[in-house]
Amino acid sequence: AERQERIHWLLENPSERKSLERVNSLGKPVAIAQGYEGQRTLQTEWEGTPLQWIERLILVHSFSYAQAAETKLRLRLLKVQERLGALNERGRGRKRPKTQEALQTLIQTQLQDSDLIGLLEVKVLTVEPTSSKRSWDFQLQVSPCLGAIEQRIQSLGWQVYATSLSSEALPMDQVIATYRSEYLQEHNFRRLKGPLAMRPFYLQKEDHLEGMIHLLSIALRVLTLLAFQVRQELQKSGEPLSGIYPANPSRKTWRPSAELLLRAFCPLERIQGISGRIPLTPTQCRILKFLGLSEELYSGG
Repeated sequence: AERQERIHWLLENPSERKSLERVNSLGKPVAIAQGYEGQRTLQTEWEGTPLQWIERLILVHSFSYAQAAETKLRLRLLKVQERLGALNERGRGRKRPKTQEALQTLIQTQLQDSDLIGLLEVKVLTVEPTSSKRSWDFQLQVSPCLGAIEQRIQSLGWQVYATSLSSEALPMDQVIATYRSEYLQEHNFRRLKGPLAMRPFYLQKEDHLEGMIHLLSIALRVLTLLAFQVRQELQKSGEPLSGIYPANPSRKTWRPSAELLLRAFCPLERIQGISGRIPLTPTQCRILKFLGLSEELYSGG
């Protein structure tokens, strides 16, 4: 209820909004959301000691999140209207509710499972049965509740963030960026289960097992630092990186993953003791430069 109140307050007071931007693939800032910030005083008691602090609340309306949610909502509306409309069809193989109770249960189940309660108006009209086997028959009229749908759309795409840090210590943009970066932690765990192959393996000694885990954690740090370093240098250079997507070499990105960066060097092989320069692509040269490595690594000598 409190979240909805703050959303309505922001919609009625657009002058209090703050535009949030992000640099796109062309290096230009684009608006991605609107944000509002407020604060409240909270208090509690811990072991007889009263505690009080100020909590910042940040309300953000993400344009892409709202658009994606609206698209899904409209698809659900169309599908449920089609399913309910199909109940009007008669013929062999068509299973239709035989009682009013069964029909009402089916309608409510369709609306509730799709989270469309109050968004579709379903009228049940009693009609003359066309078959002697039925003592009762119906015709459904399904229509969208446009006002309720518009209100639901306005409530989509909103997120509420809370922190006890001041705006000087953690500005609004950083609060949102910190929250959105949470998935990176889960991504690291997926790396341990995937590319780094931390799968069930047999080791007799426990210290060997600990050593293997430490070794894989070091490899994980290397991958993380590799991507971080290249992304920082890309922002400084003002030009995105291309040539790392095998299926689309012209595709550009400001945030390449470590796996893609390493895969760009997979065709290369440096054999110790054999002279001769290995030709490097411009993309490979850029990556080496960003990492502070010399092209001489792939040169003869």
